[in-house]
This record gives sequence, structure tokens and C-alpha cells, in this order.
Amino acid sequence: AALLQKYPDLSVTIEGHACSCGGADYNIGLARDRAASVLEFLAQNGVDRARLNAVSYGETRPVVEVEEVPKCILLPPESQIRKNHALNRRVEFRLE
Repeated sequence: AALLQKYPDLSVTIEGHACSCGGADYNIGLARDRAASVLEFLAQNGVDRARLNAVSYGETRPVVEVEEVPKCILLPPESQIRKNHALNRRVEFRLE
């Protein structure tokens, strides 16, 4: 929030992403909630809401392609597949 307050001419698009565990509709909603949560945090910490936009991409823009397995969330934490899914669950900022 402090960086955005320092540059008041910047607008921010907050992009929510999800891994492919779960259904596509669920992941769109999950990613939307992630982005909305970040938007709310920034607004509560002094960034004008007019400068903020939240979008959801769900599982459509992975940073790591992941082998699909049933019930991937039940894999052991040390599993590379599970670690790759975790990398795809994220929020990114696009400054404009």
C-alpha cells in the first residue's frame, strides 16, 4: 500500500489465480476471492478504490504446467506435483 501511495498516478489490476485442483467454476470463484481480498486490504490501507481493479483468471494462466491427478491436494506435501500446484495459486499485480 505504501508504494501505491507514493505513486498516486498508478492504477493497479489485481489478478487472482488458482491451481487446477477442483472444478473450473470453483477455481474462478477462489481466484476472484483472492484478488478481492487484496483489493480490500489495499483500500483499507489508504489506496483509493478508483485506482484498483480485481480480475479472476482461475486456473487458466498457470505459471507451471502440472500433471493432473485425481485428488491432487491429498498428495504428500513434498510431492513435486503438489508444489507446482502451489505455485499456480497466487495473486499478481499489473501496474498501469
